[in-house]
Amino acid sequence: MSSGSRRGPGRPALPTEQQRERLLLAASRTLRGDPNPRISVLDIVREAGMSTRSFYECFGSKDELLLSLIRVSAERFIARIDAAFSGLEDPSTAIGPIIEAYLELVPLITLDRATLAPETAAAREEIRHEYFARLRDGIVARLQQGVEAGLMRRVPDPTVIDIIILGVEALTMRYHEEGRLEELAGLQPQLLEAFVRLTS
Repeated sequence: MSSGSRRGPGRPALPTEQQRERLLLAASRTLRGDPNPRISVLDIVREAGMSTRSFYECFGSKDELLLSLIRVSAERFIARIDAAFSGLEDPSTAIGPIIEAYLELVPLITLDRATLAPETAAAREEIRHEYFARLRDGIVARLQQGVEAGLMRRVPDPTVIDIIILGVEALTMRYHEEGRLEELAGLQPQLLEAFVRLTS
């Protein structure tokens, strides 16, 4: 780590919110660099160029940081999906952006297996269920717009959307565990075909 990455003598400290963001970004980078993430506070502060003391001034524990990272990433995930749908005439073609967004979430999806204490893993699941519901409802709303525009015949049952989302998540997990994530992007045509069939 270069000496310039830490605060030098007489240099004012960053506001707490900026320090938190810096630590969250460092944790995200560290997780993305490891296919089987096991992350420590030391890993995070080294990547951030910060001290352990600064870490604990921002977060009470590693798990608190990871839960914050999960929630922030989930918000960004929903925003990306909304943006993907808003730029499409045919909502059914959004499967590609959904897969790309899931690929970025893989390290966070696997966190409970690798690093989280049981109670933190349970909290992670609560966040997952919350954003899963938001994703499903958003997709249903977009498909309804497709029906109203004459692009689709009907809006599928929300249970069908649940199955599709869970299928993409399970497929992503499988390819992650087998070290084949790069291959998943190549399956977009097949996934799009399955999506169209299930929702038509």
